[in-house]
Amino acid sequence: MRGGAGPGCEVYKRETRSGVSSFVEAVPDTVLTYTVTGLLANSIQYFHIEAVSECGIRSVLSPITRLRRVAMDADNELIPPTPNAPYGVKLTLRAGGGITASWQHSDDNGEADAASFNVYVATGATAMDYTTPDHTVSVPTQSQDLGTFANDTIVRVVVRAVTSGGDEETNTTEYSATADAAAPDAPTELIIL
Repeated sequence: MRGGAGPGCEVYKRETRSGVSSFVEAVPDTVLTYTVTGLLANSIQYFHIEAVSECGIRSVLSPITRLRRVAMDADNELIPPTPNAPYGVKLTLRAGGGITASWQHSDDNGEADAASFNVYVATGATAMDYTTPDHTVSVPTQSQDLGTFANDTIVRVVVRAVTSGGDEETNTTEYSATADAAAPDAPTELIIL
């Protein structure tokens, strides 16, 4: 370890996610936490650790020791890490005006893992209400039946990822579809004569 004796960890930081890591401090293996101090308001920094054995063999930056974001707002208050926003949201029409939403999600963001997804639904020109989700879906599920809607109803959806501690990312990307209550059921079998 730099400046230390025995096994432990070294704390590193980066100014940007893809930036160069700089050494912060060596921590003995008896310490299981590290407190970050001296962060400036309106700042974001990324931290990771490297384990170091007694003979100096180092771990590498891996998914287990991946970067963690620490961000401060203008009042120098911590902004909790949030997950990546879901992407590839798709609305699938079903017979009788039914609509199902599906999406994709990746936790490889150096911030926080998603534990669930909040699904917000609005129709027509109604404003999206982010105070209470219409549906909450636990990971690993990445789809939700939104229900049935009257014919020609425009249905708008926003899907947000949420941490196990309840911190929700704030994307406002809307996806929409028009319900087709007159659509027939899909065929269940094909008979060739």
